Amino acid sequence: MQHALGDLPGRIVDRQRLRALLGHLARTLHVGFLNDCFFDPATAACLDRGRAGDRGTPILPHCSPDRCPNACITHRHLPPWQASIAEAGHLLKDKRLSPLQRRALIDDNARKRRLIDELTEDAPP
Repeated sequence: MQHALGDLPGRIVDRQRLRALLGHLARTLHVGFLNDCFFDPATAACLDRGRAGDRGTPILPHCSPDRCPNACITHRHLPPWQASIAEAGHLLKDKRLSPLQRRALIDDNARKRRLIDELTEDAPP
C-alpha cells in the first residue's frame, strides 16, 4: 500500500489519494477546522515527546500542518486560512505596529500562503 501511495505528505490535494488513505485500516482520519489529521503518534508534531505517553489521538489545536506529515489540508480548509491571511493584512495597515510585530505578521502570512499555495492553484471556480 505504501508503494502505491508514497509517503504521507503534509498536504493532500488529490481526492483519489485521500480516498485511498481513508480506505487503509491502519489510518484514522481526525477532522479539524484548519486541517485534518491521519494520526501517527510516531511522527505527530502536536505531541510533546516528553509528556505524550500513549496518546492515541492528535492534539489538533497544537497542530503545525506545515511541519507535520500527518496533516491533511483540502479545499474545504481554504476559507479559514484565507480569512486569517486577510486579517493579518488588515492589521498590517496599522501604522502603530512595532517593526517586530510587522515582521511577525508578514512572516506568518508568508508561511500560510506557502501552506495553501497548491490548493489555491487548483481551487474550484
